[in-house]
Amino acid sequence: MVRSPRRTALFALAVIAIVAVAALVAREDGTLPGDLPAVPTPPDARNDREATPLPDPFAYDEDRKEEFEARAAAGSSHVLYARSPGGAGATSQRVARWRPQIEAAAAEADVPPDQLEALVFLESAGREDAMAGNTEGAVGLTQILAETGQNLLGMRVDVPRSRRYTRRIRRALLRGRLLEVQRLRAARLKVDQRFDPAQALAGTARYLKLAKERFHRDDMAFVSYHMGMGNLESVLRAYGAEPGDEDVSYTQVYFDSTPKRNVAAQRKLASFGDDSSNYL
Repeated sequence: MVRSPRRTALFALAVIAIVAVAALVAREDGTLPGDLPAVPTPPDARNDREATPLPDPFAYDEDRKEEFEARAAAGSSHVLYARSPGGAGATSQRVARWRPQIEAAAAEADVPPDQLEALVFLESAGREDAMAGNTEGAVGLTQILAETGQNLLGMRVDVPRSRRYTRRIRRALLRGRLLEVQRLRAARLKVDQRFDPAQALAGTARYLKLAKERFHRDDMAFVSYHMGMGNLESVLRAYGAEPGDEDVSYTQVYFDSTPKRNVAAQRKLASFGDDSSNYL
């Protein structure tokens, strides 16, 4: 059945109006909750009721921060669970194996261990040999880029030698030479520390610490791991906030940046073309 665009639009407007009216009626004083923007009233209002401004039901409200976060997480969970190698259960079991090393790295850098564990789940699904493309790209338990490992985290990353070992490992796997695979992987760890789980976790924990010092918030530090610190700073400035403003959460920036409100920040977030904006 093909629906009329006009009917669909009218139905959507009716739903918005009903939600907005319900929100207004729920307040005894009849005022707009918090500092929410109002839905525009018709210029030819026939009575006081039509001329009364209603709160925008889709606008960000600090008092509903937890609700926004929970709904956003629920909206992303199916894709995350469905795409986790072997399913979410198998991924969780792989990630749980690294908990002792995660806690050690987190304690050393003074970052939340649960946050570091969540990052491992997202980045590699608990696989220490995971690779996104070639060895210059993101590799290892926490998917560290070669440039980031070398220049920011002070890790040993010899890309040409790591690439050669990776090719030899693949050939050995195809031939079923498992002992040779183990030997080659051990050799690769010495030239590319991103494949060493302990080194990768320590490096990522250092990154989160640096990002926390820069942004003064755990949520912003976590977002920057995928988005990049420079990109996140550009988003915050487009939003009208300075990096390090402890009163501005990523939830606020994300939900308060729309084509109607804070359009510059919304365009920045949309321009990345990957999961950076949804990472948290």
